[in-house]
Amino acid sequence: MAARIDAEREWDRAQNRRSHGRRPWWWALMAYGMGAATAAILMTVVAPEPWRADTAVVPLGAEEGTAKAAARVRLQVVFSDQATLAQVRAALSPIDAEIVAGPGRLGVWTVAVPASSADEAEKVLRALPIVESVSR
Repeated sequence: MAARIDAEREWDRAQNRRSHGRRPWWWALMAYGMGAATAAILMTVVAPEPWRADTAVVPLGAEEGTAKAAARVRLQVVFSDQATLAQVRAALSPIDAEIVAGPGRLGVWTVAVPASSADEAEKVLRALPIVESVSR
């Protein structure tokens, strides 16, 4: 019986030693809360302010508000399925065309060409064997 009492006392001492170094249950909640508060303060101080005039963000493919965009005409071009990207680039390079969008699900590319030579660019593209259709 004495051995059993000693074993129980030893077990109680071991439990007290193990729980003595533990923090209270609310300690982790407080640490997470302070971390979240610190992150919120840093975001308001360090992050760029989108409402300021000097932090303009323009999505890719958005209409450009410059004279360059106004001086360009958009053409819808469908290339053949066998056309490679290198062939597409080679076809667009001589007419000073820029790819604006595409290819879409239907294989349509939107290409911007200078307004002054839009008719000529359309003729050049129609004459290429890799081009299936061109429209404005």
